[in-house]
Amino acid sequence: MNTRPLNVRSLSPRGPALLAGAAVALLMACAGAQAQSSVGEASVRPFTAPAGPLARTLLSVAGVYKVNVIAADDLVAGKSAPSISGRMSAENALARALAGSGLVARRTGDGMFLITRYKSASRSAGRRQAPQTASENIVVTAQRVEQAEQDVPISLEVIGAEYIEERPVEFLSDVLHLAPNVNVQAVGSNYLNNIIVRGVGNEITFTDPGVSVFVDGAPMPSGLSDFALLNVERVEVLRGPQSTLFGQNSAASAVNVVTKAPLRQGWRATGVATLGNFGHRSFGAGFETAIVPGSAGLRLAARLADSDGYLRNLRSGRRIGGQDDYDVTAEFDASPGGRWDLSLRLYDARHVSAMTDTARPGTYEIDAPADPREKRQASGAIGVARWYGERVQVESQTGWRTLDLDFDSFATYPNAAAPFDLFNDVLTDEEYLFQELRLIRPKDEDRSGWQIGAYLADESLRVDQSVVSDFDFGVARLLNTQTFLHRQDTRRYEAFAQFDYEFADDLTLTLGGRYSYVDRDADQRYLLVSPLAQQDFAAALQRDYSNSVGRVALTYAVSASTSAYAGFSQGFKPGTARNGATSSDELFLPSEALNNYEIGLKSRFDSASIDLAVFLMDYENRHTFFNNGTIPTTVAVPKAEVSGVELSANYEFSNALRVFGRCAYLDTSFDEFSVNVFGTPFDIGGNEFMAAPRLTAAAGARFETALGGAWTFFANTDVSYQSDSFGNVSNTAQSRNDAYTLVNAGAGISNGRLTFQLALDNLFDEHYFLSTYQADGRGHPGPPRTIVGRIRIELGR
Repeated sequence: MNTRPLNVRSLSPRGPALLAGAAVALLMACAGAQAQSSVGEASVRPFTAPAGPLARTLLSVAGVYKVNVIAADDLVAGKSAPSISGRMSAENALARALAGSGLVARRTGDGMFLITRYKSASRSAGRRQAPQTASENIVVTAQRVEQAEQDVPISLEVIGAEYIEERPVEFLSDVLHLAPNVNVQAVGSNYLNNIIVRGVGNEITFTDPGVSVFVDGAPMPSGLSDFALLNVERVEVLRGPQSTLFGQNSAASAVNVVTKAPLRQGWRATGVATLGNFGHRSFGAGFETAIVPGSAGLRLAARLADSDGYLRNLRSGRRIGGQDDYDVTAEFDASPGGRWDLSLRLYDARHVSAMTDTARPGTYEIDAPADPREKRQASGAIGVARWYGERVQVESQTGWRTLDLDFDSFATYPNAAAPFDLFNDVLTDEEYLFQELRLIRPKDEDRSGWQIGAYLADESLRVDQSVVSDFDFGVARLLNTQTFLHRQDTRRYEAFAQFDYEFADDLTLTLGGRYSYVDRDADQRYLLVSPLAQQDFAAALQRDYSNSVGRVALTYAVSASTSAYAGFSQGFKPGTARNGATSSDELFLPSEALNNYEIGLKSRFDSASIDLAVFLMDYENRHTFFNNGTIPTTVAVPKAEVSGVELSANYEFSNALRVFGRCAYLDTSFDEFSVNVFGTPFDIGGNEFMAAPRLTAAAGARFETALGGAWTFFANTDVSYQSDSFGNVSNTAQSRNDAYTLVNAGAGISNGRLTFQLALDNLFDEHYFLSTYQADGRGHPGPPRTIVGRIRIELGR
C-alpha cells in the first residue's frame, strides 16, 4: 500500500496562514511517513488527546495508530476536537474527534482514512457530499459497542440518514419495509402498530413485545414502537434473539434507532416545511450550537404535523385517520475533563389521530357509529454518563419514560348472525424507570474484549377498558357492557455479559449470557352486565420468573473483504398478565422461550456488498392471537418453528448511481395444537404465524449529478413486495391478506443550504391491507397514492 500523509492544504496564500498551513502539513507528513502499511495494525489501544485544534487531534490519531489520515485545510481549519481518553479503535477515535464537526472519516479501499463533509451538514462549497459507497463497511452498535458491520455475527439491516432525509420519511414504520423479513402490522392505531420480524412481534395488546425498539440503546415503551424520526443517523434492524445484550423484551429481534450527536463546533439552524395530499402539513425546526466549543453542544428540535386522513366514515361523512401531532426534543452532549462523556435527552410528544375501523376490500370507507379517535401522550428523559479509563470503559444509562393513551373505537358488524355495533373505550397509563450499568473492555491487540453489566427496572401499567356490544335483533335490542380494570407492576433484575476472543488470526469466538429475575404483581377486575348474564370477577396474583439465556458465535475472516459466521442464541420473554382475563387460570401467560440457529456470510468488494443469512428458530409457549369469527382468543402455543433465508446486496455503478436489492423467504408453522373456544376445539397445527408472508423483497436505486452552479440533482426509487399472509393464526380465508407491490419514487435539487424535494409513495395507487386480523374479510387499508413536497433550509457555520 502506498503511504500518504495527512494533508492540510491552506486556502489562503498569505503570511501566517501559509506558514501555519505549511507547518501543520510538514508535521502531518512526518507522521504519515512513519505510518505502517498494514491497516490491521490499527487495533484497539489506549488513546488520549486533550481538547484543542482538530488538526492536532487528527495528527495524534495518525501517530498513535500508525495509519494515514487525509484531510484538507479548508475542512479542519478553525475546528476543535473534544478531549478523548480510553481504549478504542482508530475508527472510534476519529469518530469522537469529529463528533459535531459536520465531518466524517471514511476508510478508503487501501486502508487510509479520508476526512470529508457529512452530506447533511452545511456545505460551504455548495456541493452535496458524495454518498456512501456500496462497499463501505458501516459502523454499527448492534452489540452495544461500535463495530464494523461486517464483523458482527448477526443478520442485520442498516437504513441510513440519506434515505430518511431524501424520501422524505417521517415515521419509523415508513422505512422498515426496506428490511427483508420485517413487517409492520397496523390495526388502525399508532399505539397498536406491531413491528414483526421473522414472523414475531407484539400480537397481544398490553403485554411485553417480542420485538423491542431502542433509541441509542435505551428501550422505548411497547406502545411507542412507532414514532417520528428526528435527527436520526441510522436505523439498525437486528434480526434474531437479542436478549443477551438488549434484554428480555427482545426475544425475537431488536430495532435500534441511532441519533446524531449535537454540534460541538459552530451552530446550525434548519427549517422544514412539508405539504401533501389528504391535507397533510408538517413543519419542523431545529437549532444546535456549541456551548463550549469542542467540549459541549446543545440541540433543540420540534415538529408539528396534521392531516385529514385518507379514510371516510360513511355515517358521519368525514375523513378520518389523519393526525394532529407534535414532537419536541432537547439534547445536551458534553465531554468535561479528559475522560468523561455526558449526554441528556428530553422529549415530549403528542399524537392524535382517528383510530380507524376495518374497511371492505377495494374501498377506503368504514361504517362506524361515530368517528373514532386516539390520543397518545409520551414523555421521557435519558441520561448517559461514560468514563474512559486506560483499559476499561464505564457506562451508566438512566431513563424515565411515561406513556398515556386515550382511545375509543366504534365498529360495526352488519354481516354477523346478529348484527351489532361495538364501542370500545380504553385509558392506559404506562410508566417506568430503568438503570443500566456496563463495564466495557474493547477488543484490543490482546485479541480479547468483554462487557458486563446490570439492568434494573420498575414498570407499571394501568388499563381501564369499557366494551359495549349493541345487538340489533330487529324486534329488540340487546346491550352488553363489559368493564376491565387491569393493573400490573413489574420489577426486573438482570445481569449480562459478553466475551469476544480472537484465538486465531482469522477466527473470533463470541460468548454471551444474561440472567433475569422478573417479579410481577397483577390485579384484574372483570364486570359483565347483560340482560342475559352477569359476572363479577376479581383477582390479585403475583408471579416470579427467572431465566438464563446464552449466545455463542464463531466468526471467520475468509479474507479482508469477506467474513462468515455461525451462531446459536436464545430468547426469552417472561410470563405476563393479560388484560381481558375473566378467571384466575387465564390471567397469566407462561414465559415464551426460543432457540435460534444461524449461519451467515458478509462480503464487501470494491463496488458491491452481499449479506446472506440462513436461520432456524424453535419456540416454546409462542404467544399469539386467534380469531375465527367466534371470539378473539389469546393463547400460548407449546411448540412452533420458523426457518428462512435473508439476502441483501448493493452495487455501485459509479459515484452517481447506486442500486440495492433485498429479499427473504420465511416458513412459519405451529405444531399440533387446538384452541378451545366455548368448548369447541379448533386445530391450528401446521398454520402460519400472523402477518408472516413467505416472501418479502425490496429493490431500489439512487442517482445524483451536478447541475449548473452549486446545485445538485438527486433521484431515488424503491419497490417492495410481500406475498400473501394471514391476519391471525386461524388462517381462515377471510383473514388472508393478499400479496401486494408498492412503488415509491422521489427527486430533488439542493445547493447544500436549500433543498427542494418531491416524493410519491404508492406510485401506482395499489389498494392493499396492512392487516386483516378480523375474520370477516375486512382489513385496515394502507395509504393510497401519496404526493409530498418538501422545502428544507439550512443555515450555520
